[in-house]
Amino acid sequence: MRYKMMIICVSFILLLSGCLDGGDLKRNLTEGNVTQSIKGQSIKLSEKGQINEPFVVLDNVKPYGYWIGNNNSNDESVNLLVYVFQSEKARGEARETFNEHLQRANLITYPNVYEKKNIMIVYFSESEVDHSFDEQLKKTMQNM
Repeated sequence: MRYKMMIICVSFILLLSGCLDGGDLKRNLTEGNVTQSIKGQSIKLSEKGQINEPFVVLDNVKPYGYWIGNNNSNDESVNLLVYVFQSEKARGEARETFNEHLQRANLITYPNVYEKKNIMIVYFSESEVDHSFDEQLKKTMQNM
C-alpha cells in the first residue's frame, strides 16, 4: 500500500512540475532548429558565430550572426541575428529592449523581426522596400 501511495505522489509531483515554467524547456527551440529551417527554405547561410557587441546583446543573450543569401564580402558585419532565449517570456522582454535600442540607433539598414516561442530572428535589409527574404523567413518560423 505504501508503495502505491508513493507512486501516486511521485506521479502527481511530476505532473505538476510539467505545468510550471520549467516544463516548457522541452518545447524550446534551438539555434540548430532555426538554421535547419532556414536552409529548408533554400536560403544560403554563412555563419559568423556568436556576436558579443553591446548593441546586439539583449538581456545578456548573445545572438548567433549569419550572412543570409550570397555574400562575397570579407566584411565582419552580419545581416541576420538569431537569438535563443530561455523562454517566451524572456524573448518578449528582450524584444522591448531591442525596440528601445532601435529608438536610439541611427541605422543604415532596416531590421525585420521574426519571433516564435523562445526564438527571435532579426534580418537587416539594405532598404526599406527590400523584402527579398521576408516570405522565406516567415515560412521558416511557421515550420519550426
